[in-house]
Amino acid sequence: MENNFQNISLPIDDFPDNVVIYRYVDNDFIFIDFNKNAEKSENISKEDLLGKKLIDVFPGVKEFGLYDLLLKVYREGSQEELDMKFYKDERISGWRHNSIRKLENGDIIVFYKDLSEYKSTEDAYIQQLQSLGHIMDHSTNEIFIFDTLTLKFTYCNQKALQHLGYTFEEMKEMTPVDIKPNYSLETFKPHLEALEDNDTTSLVFETVHQCKNGDMYDVEIHLEKMSANNQNYFVVIANDISDLKATKEKVSLLNQAVEQTDSMVRITDKDATITYVNDAFINNSGYNSDELIGQSSSILKSGHHGKLFYKELWDTLLSGDTYRGILINQKKDKTLYYEEQIITPIFDTNQKIKNFIVTSHDISQRVKMEEELKRLATVDSLTNIYNRYQMNKEIDTEIDRAIRYNEGFSLLMFDIDHFK
Repeated sequence: MENNFQNISLPIDDFPDNVVIYRYVDNDFIFIDFNKNAEKSENISKEDLLGKKLIDVFPGVKEFGLYDLLLKVYREGSQEELDMKFYKDERISGWRHNSIRKLENGDIIVFYKDLSEYKSTEDAYIQQLQSLGHIMDHSTNEIFIFDTLTLKFTYCNQKALQHLGYTFEEMKEMTPVDIKPNYSLETFKPHLEALEDNDTTSLVFETVHQCKNGDMYDVEIHLEKMSANNQNYFVVIANDISDLKATKEKVSLLNQAVEQTDSMVRITDKDATITYVNDAFINNSGYNSDELIGQSSSILKSGHHGKLFYKELWDTLLSGDTYRGILINQKKDKTLYYEEQIITPIFDTNQKIKNFIVTSHDISQRVKMEEELKRLATVDSLTNIYNRYQMNKEIDTEIDRAIRYNEGFSLLMFDIDHFK
């Protein structure tokens, strides 16, 4: 029998697949030849197989289904396929696909592929698809897929259904225009045509979605054309931007208020470098914004405040407190002015100071008026010397000093009835 094995002349090592040749002997199939690819797949050498029975080497072959097909091909001469199926015994396991043919001399040749790696990849791909489906269903964005011909929805994730208030059965009979009151078919189709004509790969635009109960909300649409299973679809990811738009409107209103207020407003970083100034500050200081942005706030210093003053100011701010005070600052033309300031620290999410916002008023006229009123309250308008009220205060002060230091003092009085 060994000589018969050696007479096989088929160059099976040249085949890219695993190849095995069996011979039917005594109601079983014995190994006649075994190529190198098969040796590698089964982790067994050809010498260990030749002349051995199939069932002895691969005891799971009957349960696997291969034995019955080998017998059928041997008896009928048919060609059979054993589609991808999992084989397992105590020694090996894996996914196999077998093609079985009968040779002219009556032997059976089997071409088979080890598809274990492919199956593992396929399982991983299926798992990825399932994970992707889970991600899409549980996305915080609304996701829609609709047909390129009918424009009817073929998929809507849970977020879309919950937000719009429709069931998927209802959505399957609807098109994007049915939930976009700002569009008709005529005005919506140009978006689709741009994608169909490959003028662009995706579109981003803002519109409004309308719920089943009539409520409407602002959305940002990301629209793309995609292919799956040789069929094209339009995919929409819709992000509810109602809160974002409301925030933008508030920010815009705040910006408008800051720009139009009579109060001077400037913002600095934590090192007092100016990052923003409003029009009121520009008009008062004489600088333009380019001359101020990026400059230190010290550009406004007049030299009328000492180091101790600024130390107390910074100690207040760096402790996180708001500073309130009056500073004598200097304009671009070197004019001095009194600036009543409120400096407020701005904190980041870690509660660290990142900016300061300064709101202020030029109170120079008020200070001048207060000084004049103070002067008028203490001097005689005719003689420009102390009036009786202030003179009495001065005499009281001198009396207190004389008592404290046990000293005398002189008081000179003269008549100015005919003073001219």
